Amino acid sequence: IQRDWSDHALWWEQKQRWLLRTAWTLEKYGIHADAKLLFMPQHKPINLCLPSGITLRLRACFSSPVFKTVMGICTMLSE
Repeated sequence: IQRDWSDHALWWEQKQRWLLRTAWTLEKYGIHADAKLLFMPQHKPINLCLPSGITLRLRACFSSPVFKTVMGICTMLSE
């Protein structure tokens, strides 16, 4: 089974940030040998509970700023 890795990126656990600039070196980010980096998907499912009691399962982008992610969820709900 072939996997699609295009949605994956490096997550820097200690700094709680995504390393999305592929042209940057780890040194430019300030990462040292003791850093814990995780290769994980940027989009993950979330459960959204609406005031009506309905729970929706949506895919949200965890690598975008929160405001942009909320705008994306609102766009999905308005369709």
